[in-house]
Amino acid sequence: MKLAEKIKYQVPIKSVFEKLGIKEGALGYLCPYHNDKTGSLMVKETDNTFYCSVCKASGDQIEITKKVKGMDFDEAVSFLAKEFEIEKDKSEGILDAWLSNREEKETLESVFGKETEGKIIDKDIEVYSYIIENSSLSFIHQAFLERKGFEKDLIGSIGFCSIEKPHIFVEELKDKFGIEALDNAGLLNKKREFAFQKNNLLIPFFEDDKVIFLAGWDISGGRYEFVFPHHKEKQTFIPKFEIKNEVYITGDFRGCFAFLKKGCFSVSAFGNFNPLLSFKDKKIFVCGDKDERGKQFNRKIIKFFAEHGINYTLGGFENCFLDYLDYLTFKRK
Repeated sequence: MKLAEKIKYQVPIKSVFEKLGIKEGALGYLCPYHNDKTGSLMVKETDNTFYCSVCKASGDQIEITKKVKGMDFDEAVSFLAKEFEIEKDKSEGILDAWLSNREEKETLESVFGKETEGKIIDKDIEVYSYIIENSSLSFIHQAFLERKGFEKDLIGSIGFCSIEKPHIFVEELKDKFGIEALDNAGLLNKKREFAFQKNNLLIPFFEDDKVIFLAGWDISGGRYEFVFPHHKEKQTFIPKFEIKNEVYITGDFRGCFAFLKKGCFSVSAFGNFNPLLSFKDKKIFVCGDKDERGKQFNRKIIKFFAEHGINYTLGGFENCFLDYLDYLTFKRK
């Protein structure tokens, strides 16, 4: 087991908070990600994670250490390992070192076969299309979007909609398509409940003006802000928005929406990058965040573009925002 994984499973997150000097407020812990005076940071001890109900910051022991100590990922891991006397496994890194010396590297995929999320089939698309066609945007959701800075034209271009009574609508879907089709489309959870609830704004994914996928935006501030069909291959979100000469590619909805609200054309590349090939004649900016997840996203997109001979620029936030901090501030609004 890697050192970071050992820390996550062996070190209680409350012990990390104590070590970092994070104090408790009236409701929870004082969040270090914003000027918190009430205690909006909640912890889930069962999986050693935290979540702020105000600024939406979330993560584990390593993420909070990075923030408080101003460290990068490796520095935070080393700090926690030392403070809590977690030792590195002797075998860690041996396989990577062995593979790095091979002329032709065997991958886990080549040895065991690739385990992927389910492909989207025609029946799934039929179900997704029916949901969007039979949904509309409620007044509450419209007001929420306007408070978030979305202009009415942008709301219409993205195609936001919502389901007023999901518990009734899911029964309609079961009658029309059957419970097996809904399950295969990833729309039922383990309890056979509908994946998208009343607090979810629906976000359709289009291809040639046809709905091919969808996601939900939980505006209630739940743990998972954006919800996707379970066990289905995520797609690239391309809004029905005027395509301009510059295209900003992000790895999440918040980044994409931040650019769109600024009047810039942006897409969210969650998976299936092939639609990005349609922008080969545009000026492309790859805009993953500067955290570890963002860096991983950048590497995936860069690899894809390199394989297809497409030119790109890394970053480009300054074209639309004063600096990266301004982008993050706008993204969190």
